[in-house]
Parts: sequence; structure tokens; C-alpha cells
Amino acid sequence: MNLSELMSLVRDNWLFDEANYPQIRECSDSEQQLFALRHVLMHLAKALGKLSEIVEPLDHKSVPEPPNKATFEPIVRNFLINTLKLADIAGISPEELAESVIKWAREKHVP
Repeated sequence: MNLSELMSLVRDNWLFDEANYPQIRECSDSEQQLFALRHVLMHLAKALGKLSEIVEPLDHKSVPEPPNKATFEPIVRNFLINTLKLADIAGISPEELAESVIKWAREKHVP
């Protein structure tokens, strides 16, 4: 599956519509976009909180269990889903997103 197919899968399975969010019925288009942005931000914050739970005990001199793939998989998955939703909300196509990453990598890693 490529990035475009993955973005379509996310768009089709996690809809910002009245069936899932009845309160958007009363919103203008720009308010719906802001609602979607806020909702995605909340999901990104939740995922960030789960990462914080892994390392926060170090602040108290407690050594946590080392995280494993099973710990990271749902966190990374949720970050990816919500990053793709954010791109979609912003009107950034999969091709534009990929090109932006490629361009930044080339600029950042010029020997």
C-alpha cells in the first residue's frame, strides 16, 4: 500500500461527518475544519501522553520496563493516522506530503 492509498483508507474509515459528530451539523465549513483540526490535535496529544508514560518514571529515578514493539505499535499507528488526517484537513495531497519530506531530507542532509 502506498501513501496515497493509505491516506484514502484513513479518509474513508475515520470520517468527520454528522453521523460520527452530530455537533458539526450546526457548523459552517470553516468551523467544521477547525473542529476536525481540534479533534485530530486531541488524538495526537493522547498518543503523545502514552509515549510520556513510558519515560516519565525516569524523572523519579524509577527505571521503567523497556518498551517493546507491541507497546509502540498502537502509538505509532495513531500518530500516522492522525498525521494523515491533518494533511487531509490542510489540503495537502499524499504526493505533496511525500515531496515535502523528500525535499526536506535533501536540504537537511546535504554533505
